[in-house]
Amino acid sequence: LHTAQVVSNQSEITVKYSLGRLLSLSLIDQSTKADRFALHPLLLLFARELAQEQNLLAEAEQRHTDYFIQYANEHRSFSPTDLDALETELYALLLTAQRLTNNQIADYNFYLSLEPFLQTRGYWSQALTLLDSLLDVARYQDDLFRITQLLLQKGQFYQLLARFEDAEQVLYESKNIALQIENTWQHQHSLAMVLNLLGGVYQRQGKFDAAVEALKQSYDLLVALGDERGQAMVLNSLGGVYQRQGKFEEAAQALRESHDLLVALG
Repeated sequence: LHTAQVVSNQSEITVKYSLGRLLSLSLIDQSTKADRFALHPLLLLFARELAQEQNLLAEAEQRHTDYFIQYANEHRSFSPTDLDALETELYALLLTAQRLTNNQIADYNFYLSLEPFLQTRGYWSQALTLLDSLLDVARYQDDLFRITQLLLQKGQFYQLLARFEDAEQVLYESKNIALQIENTWQHQHSLAMVLNLLGGVYQRQGKFDAAVEALKQSYDLLVALGDERGQAMVLNSLGGVYQRQGKFEEAAQALRESHDLLVALG
């Protein structure tokens, strides 16, 4: 109901009356929730044609896009209430993302608003589809830093799907592009993140020596950047790998250092 009101730019009374009229004619369906309605597919096509003929469609779609960008931002957290709200509007949110990328708009903040939900609720395949659309835009704009970040996200979702070879491949691609970035901070930050995630993939594959090497390289880059929180995260991962190798003294040392950094950071 509220979406219909926002998109049509009409008063709540008018929208309620209009929806009630369509409902009484069996042209729309009402869900178990009183304020939610669904158009018949043929009626949806007919409505789009009429809106286009009357030069209403572009403006209505823009209001829809703006509304759901704001909606995603307002529910950007891991709280069950916000996650439920995003799940309720999942179709509209993915439609918004598709519309943005179709118009060569890469709204990374919009994606970051959705990312916790997509990861937590298991919509990993949908996340990969969305990331591919964003990658197309980033590649068209030749934005190397964004490309590396989006490939990192792909690697993370491949890892969640236990597609470790795909994760490894996409992270290698991210690493090679990161090496081409001219900005020193973006270059080192991207490499550190790639190596950290690559270390996790190696660990899941049982390649413990390779995991240790990747994590150590990541740690050194983060030290150079002065990123103590990042260092603590990498040391935590490194401690886990050492533990899997049976190197308990090295594991304890890495975890102690991680602990001390986090305590110092509060």
